[in-house]
Amino acid sequence: MGRIAYTGSMPDPGYEELNHTADWCLRVRGRDLSELLVHAAEGMLDLMQAQPRPGESRPTQLEIQADDAVALLVQWLQELLYRIDTAGVTFRRFVVRTQDDTR
Repeated sequence: MGRIAYTGSMPDPGYEELNHTADWCLRVRGRDLSELLVHAAEGMLDLMQAQPRPGESRPTQLEIQADDAVALLVQWLQELLYRIDTAGVTFRRFVVRTQDDTR
């Protein structure tokens, strides 16, 4: 599996698309795991060109747990994709609080 190393934050938006043979490839940076997860979600939604439905928005709370920080990143993005696909929601803004590298 990959690795996560924290760096100084990038100028907004905190991610950049890279040329790659895969469908998408992003370089995501953050000062800590919380900021990295936010930038990863923003980058993924940007590449998907996901647009929120007009109308009222409501907060959603997600709790995710994994074995390590890399797995947590994967679980986080998979959960967002699952909710987009099954509930037809698109997220506009993220506030992420990590308890450690696994939750």
